[in-house]
Amino acid sequence: MQQIYFNLIRVGIREIVRDKKLFFFILIFPLMFLAMFVSLGKMLKMPSQMTIHFDEFMFPGILIFALLGIGLYGTTSPLVDYRKNNTFKILETTTISKPIFILSQLSVRLIIGICQISLYLIIGAFLGYVNLSNLISTLLVSSLILIIMIMIGIFFGGIFNSSDLAIGLLAGLSGPILMLSNVMLPLDIFPMNFKYIAQIFPFAYMGDLLRSALYDNYVNEYSYLKSMSIILISILVLIFITIKTFKFYEKN
Repeated sequence: MQQIYFNLIRVGIREIVRDKKLFFFILIFPLMFLAMFVSLGKMLKMPSQMTIHFDEFMFPGILIFALLGIGLYGTTSPLVDYRKNNTFKILETTTISKPIFILSQLSVRLIIGICQISLYLIIGAFLGYVNLSNLISTLLVSSLILIIMIMIGIFFGGIFNSSDLAIGLLAGLSGPILMLSNVMLPLDIFPMNFKYIAQIFPFAYMGDLLRSALYDNYVNEYSYLKSMSIILISILVLIFITIKTFKFYEKN
């Protein structure tokens, strides 16, 4: 079983590297997004309530957006394709269990995601957004966020049968959620009611916790304990429901 697990990891990494579309959406597109939003952030005026500059606020948000890309484009779509081309039917004839397969998919994306996080932090250090003294805590928080994004991708990849439908629906929902949950834009620019709405989603706590890890002068919206607890609980819930709902193929 251990050998099967490591073989699945090798195959998964090779597949992502070879797939130019996946490689673009996982690594290249987020970097283009980073350059655009950081430039925009430097031009915008900082709201009086904020303790960090607008571009500093946006940098963690772009990293979260990039990690979400691993979950959607780099996880959901390939899993749906597996189901369409009957790869899962072949896998189900082997001794591979759902938990082992899910763990292998999580491991592959973790390897890719850690590389992406490292690249962002190097760029962030060069641009002055990352303090080396906060590097360990930033890596830890980023890795937890990455696990949530991957598990979201595996969950939807396990229930959708159309990659176009899955990506279209998730991309359409993720944009507004990221904009309205303190990730891409500060909640202070929205009416007060949006703060209550934002608390429904774990994304708000991700952005707040990541900024807290990055910047010493950032004033948290939520307590560290609350944000970390919600993120850890979200991971456990996602793992549970993914194992319960994941199907190798649509049974007639």
